[in-house]
Parts: sequence; C-alpha cells; structure tokens
Amino acid sequence: MARAKPRYGDTIAILQKKRIYKLNRTEVSRSTKESSQQWIEKFPKVAAMQRDPRGLPIPANVSYESKTEKPIFAITNPIKEIELFCSQKCAVTGTLLDTEDVWFVTTPDLAFVPFGLLMDAPMCGEAKDFTLRVCPYFGMRNYDRLSDKQAMAMAPKLADKGSGSIFQTPAEFAAVRVSGFRGEPTVNGMRYLPSRQYTKIEFWKERNCLRVIHSGLCCTNFVRNSSCESSLVAVMYA
Repeated sequence: MARAKPRYGDTIAILQKKRIYKLNRTEVSRSTKESSQQWIEKFPKVAAMQRDPRGLPIPANVSYESKTEKPIFAITNPIKEIELFCSQKCAVTGTLLDTEDVWFVTTPDLAFVPFGLLMDAPMCGEAKDFTLRVCPYFGMRNYDRLSDKQAMAMAPKLADKGSGSIFQTPAEFAAVRVSGFRGEPTVNGMRYLPSRQYTKIEFWKERNCLRVIHSGLCCTNFVRNSSCESSLVAVMYA
C-alpha cells in the first residue's frame, strides 16, 4: 500500500525537531498558510475575520504599511490596542470578550510572576486556540520575529524603540484563562496585569497543547491581597 504524501508543514516540523533546518520567510509563509487552512473553519469568530491575499485572518490590533495598506502581522498598532481594551474586545477577532473566556498567551516565567506585566493583549478562547496552532512565533522552533531595527524600518511611528535585538521563539508558552485584569499604557504600548487567580492553564509547544491544569488546581501559591484582587476584577468587568 502506498504511503500518504506528508504535508509540507509536517516535513518542516520533522526537520526542525532534528535541529538541522532553519526556515526562511517564504517557507514560514507557506507553512502558516497551510496551518490556517487546516484550522480556520473550526473557529467561527476567526473565520469571520478580514483576510489578507493569502487567506490569512488579519488580527484586529495589527499595524498596516502606510503606502500599501498591507497588514504587518508582527507589529501591533497601539491606538487600536487601546481602543480594543477600552471596548472590552478580543485583540485578535475584535469581538466582545466573554468574561468567562478571557485568555493571555505568554511565557511560563511571566505567567507566574505575581506582578509581572504581559505584553500580548487579551483574547478569546477561539483566538487563543487558532493563534497557538497557526502563528509561526508561537508554533515554529527557531522562528525569528522582526528585530527592533526591522520593525522600525517598516513602521517607524508604531514599532517599539528597543535595543535592536532579535526575538526568537521561546521553548514553551503558557495560555492562562483569567478572572480579571487591568491595562497599563506605557511609552512602548499597552501592558497588562492579569489576576493571578487563573481558572485554567495550558502549556503549549510547537503547535501542540502538552498539558492542562483546570480551575481547582490553578494554585499559584502567591501571597494575595484581597482588595487588590477585587479591584482587578472590577476593572475588567465594570
């Protein structure tokens, strides 16, 4: 019996795991498009989003090139992000957030620091599931995001004025469902402080969910201030 021909994305994943292959931009785009086609119809909110010429959904908070109006997926627009936060909408789909389904995706070290600020904006569960399965930054080993200098060249008014470093994919991500959060505008864009009383925690690596911790087990072992916790919830749910 003839073997089924492996998908392009599967072949790339095998090579990456063997640490013998580094993706170029064309291959990243091809693999991302393939993953999007595989998953997008499973998430109605994502499927309803505006798409680019490749068919990829365009997140609500991204920037656009001024001349071509082409979306820049790697750079968020701080004005849009503030508008989405104030209207309590998902940063990806642009739909209203359900207070029982608000997620942040970050690295485990930041997720479990008591008062650490998160860079990535809150999103709904559908956006979280799609993003972690499709976005190359969250799902591809050795993927390099735009450096600060590259971002400044593409969108000088919107990119963070950082150190010029190159951002490589962390080994693992944590997706946390929160009971409340607050936002803090900074010179480099919005930052977020979630309540550390998580209702669900998922650990992801290379587009796969490795393990899940449910509500009753989401103990962060932090010394908590009850008045502080209630104020965080009030900011989100007022």
